Amino acid sequence: KETVKEPSFWLFCMWRSLLMGSIAAIIAQASVMLTGIGAPIAFASAAVGALSLGNGLGRPLGGIIYDRIGQSKTMILLPSLGLVTSLLMLPCYFSHSIELFASLLLAEGLVYGMYSAINTSYMRTTYGQRFLATNTGISAVVLAPFNLLFPFIAACIFSTCGAYDAFFMLIPLCALGSLLCAIANKHAIERMLQRSTTKNLELAHHRS
Repeated sequence: KETVKEPSFWLFCMWRSLLMGSIAAIIAQASVMLTGIGAPIAFASAAVGALSLGNGLGRPLGGIIYDRIGQSKTMILLPSLGLVTSLLMLPCYFSHSIELFASLLLAEGLVYGMYSAINTSYMRTTYGQRFLATNTGISAVVLAPFNLLFPFIAACIFSTCGAYDAFFMLIPLCALGSLLCAIANKHAIERMLQRSTTKNLELAHHRS
């Protein structure tokens, strides 16, 4: 109950969900996106495999980055990478640059994997070991609707327009939203720690 009352918890959930949800839509429809800009089916299938490979490689890479530069910097770095990648995808998709678009799919897979890697570490570092599994599970539940919503939005855009142009304009906004959540989350954690310190000092004074 204490965890879900903290703004830092919900900011973290939104930080994950905005970009991971939008990349989930790319993962779900990458093959259609590639064939839509002229890629052969065999090439599209291989590129989807590369995206999955990026997802797998991103998980240990995200853990390494988290250990090296710390929580706050990692949370700012990952959406920054997502923003750059999504902005680069726009001209590649519009110009039908198949090979470049496929390489950016691999990069998006890496970003998705790195996001996935730090969920448990964040929960343990920020809220402690007690109730870690429950807190982590709640954050996963928050992500689930976004993993359903964004692929649905992408499919609706394609069904209506015959292309994903509008969706690729949406992804940088999701990355930017994730970045803003990371910045706000840093301040929310600082305020949470200040409250905790003040409370502990008051308890110590009361006991003395």
